[in-house]
Amino acid sequence: MTINLEHGNIVLRLWFMIHRTHELLRTCEDQVFGEYKLTTEHYAVLATIRYLESTAGAGNVRPTDVARWLGRSTNSVSMIR
Repeated sequence: MTINLEHGNIVLRLWFMIHRTHELLRTCEDQVFGEYKLTTEHYAVLATIRYLESTAGAGNVRPTDVARWLGRSTNSVSMIR
C-alpha cells in the first residue's frame, strides 16, 4: 500500500512540475511575442507555415497541414487572426 501511495505522489508531483513549467513558458512566450503584437498562437501558426514551406515548398501549405502539425482542428487554425 505504501509503495502505491509513493508512486501516486511522484506522478502527481511530476504532473504539477510539467504543468507549471508549461505555464511559465507560455507566460514568457506571451511577453516576447507581445512585443511584436503577436500572440503565442499567432507565432505557432507562422512558425509552422515557415517550417512546412521549407520542407514542402513555398505555396503548398494548407490550413489542414498547419492544423495537423499543431494538433488542432482546421477550423480553430482558420479562426486565428
